[in-house]
Amino acid sequence: MPKVADLSLEKRVRIQILHEFRKSQVYISKFVKCSRCAVQTALKRFRETGSQISRPKTGRNRITTARQDRILIRESIKDRKKTSSELAAALSTKTGHPMSARTARRRLVEAGLKGCKAKKKPWLSKKNKQIRLEWARRHQHLTEDDWKNVVLSDESNFQIFGTPGVTFVRRRVGEEFHPDCVVPTVKYGGGSTMVWGCMAADGVGEIFVCEGHMNSEKYINVVENKLLSSLTIIFGDTNLDGVKFQQDNAPCHKSATTMSWFRDNNIDLLDWPPQSPDLNPIEHIWGILKNNVRNRNVSSKKALENVLIHEWNCISAEQCTKLVQTMPQRITAVIKAKGGPTKY
Repeated sequence: MPKVADLSLEKRVRIQILHEFRKSQVYISKFVKCSRCAVQTALKRFRETGSQISRPKTGRNRITTARQDRILIRESIKDRKKTSSELAAALSTKTGHPMSARTARRRLVEAGLKGCKAKKKPWLSKKNKQIRLEWARRHQHLTEDDWKNVVLSDESNFQIFGTPGVTFVRRRVGEEFHPDCVVPTVKYGGGSTMVWGCMAADGVGEIFVCEGHMNSEKYINVVENKLLSSLTIIFGDTNLDGVKFQQDNAPCHKSATTMSWFRDNNIDLLDWPPQSPDLNPIEHIWGILKNNVRNRNVSSKKALENVLIHEWNCISAEQCTKLVQTMPQRITAVIKAKGGPTKY
């Protein structure tokens, strides 16, 4: 016979009150709408404990011991990418006691080890981490005002039909292929466009649409035509002494001909650590642009370029200021992570 659920606390209290008013168990069972046995059990519980609150249940004994739980947690931390099934199988082999994947998941959740989608970050070698840490320590004294004189630059690639991630739609049964309920894709993304841009705390500079793969010759052409005019747009006609230009360590940025052009044009470069997009606030500007492009009906390369230029010019100085103001926090995060990846 299946076990019947316990009466609610409210019903047990009613039973006790009616009993104190000298009502019969039959009357109480009909009034509370439960069996007479349930009334009898509730009254007996009160006589024994003086309360109608349920006593704690012992429950079934745990299948795993405390030692097995520690081994499971240790194995999970040793290899964070192992699934609960793999961990359960490994532990069963190691200890000789079978364990299901479900039990393994419960034990890991109890220890605070929840399954989450891994964040994507650039791979950092030991040398990269050391360089990032040393760079952060050298620049940790810079204030928000110091960073206002730094022009941050980068390139990014935009596809006509990009990857929008997971898109949710509301549809009825049988409407899964309705035009309004699908995300259009084309082979190889339908064409892409590489753009260069720069920003500072006072706003964005100019954006440049690049044709084909970027090399040293094309990059020099970009900075020659857009960087100098961007400095005027951002800082006006004031003296540019103390202004520094940031670029990453892409081969076309660090080639001998490129570096010679910067020296000839008296452009003061800010040294930059490798594999460090998390230190560059312009990455967030690219994220804003990509979100805005997804919301526009772009079906050709020319239309994509027009949308990019329009959306770039819509970025406000306030957005740029807020992003640049995070530079001290970004540097602190790199130091805390000992040169490793950060949340930025």
